[in-house]
Amino acid sequence: MTKYALLILTALLTIVPASMAIDRDAKMIDTAALELMELDDADGIGLAVWGETAFNPEITDWSILVKAGYGEFSPTGVDDFTYWTASVGLKHYLTTETSIALIGNFTHYSSDRDAKSAIVAGKHRFVPAGENVSPYVTASAGIRDRSSFSDDDQTNDSFGEAVFSAGGGVEFRMTDTLSFIFDLKLVQADESDDSTEDLDGLVGFLGLQYYFLNEE
Repeated sequence: MTKYALLILTALLTIVPASMAIDRDAKMIDTAALELMELDDADGIGLAVWGETAFNPEITDWSILVKAGYGEFSPTGVDDFTYWTASVGLKHYLTTETSIALIGNFTHYSSDRDAKSAIVAGKHRFVPAGENVSPYVTASAGIRDRSSFSDDDQTNDSFGEAVFSAGGGVEFRMTDTLSFIFDLKLVQADESDDSTEDLDGLVGFLGLQYYFLNEE
């Protein structure tokens, strides 16, 4: 059922009229951030970089998203381990302040476990990104397939779970091309099959964002 919902949403995105440009009418936006996780049965900290690039000067309301990150994850009851993560996505601006994105992610842990997810995410700014202070809200829904962290012998197969989030943040404009961002969201996910892992909790980041503006 979830797969059909994602296919329907993707089809709807292709018929939305094109008229808006990405934030600040930039051709590319790069972000570097410190990410923090405070979950019921795990904590984490990491560094991440991601970019958003407009398709081309004629198609500025669609953009490509790319992200990479590295950090440490600390599940309850097992040893800490490191992880690396990579994401790619497609984003569409419905209006100057509102956007929606389809994102795929893969995360690999040093314990030879991994997680894969497909997520639909939305964002709405109450104030355009070019203003001095731009608060916004976010929401997402998706599916994730991951290994169990509490399975020391890794005898259990990976399991699928639904993942939802809701939150918001504030972007503070420092210059025409540079901003500081604070973002925080509440994440809701299914428990593992053996009910030993609950990854509900808070996920946030502090980041610096650079806008590569069009020279026109």
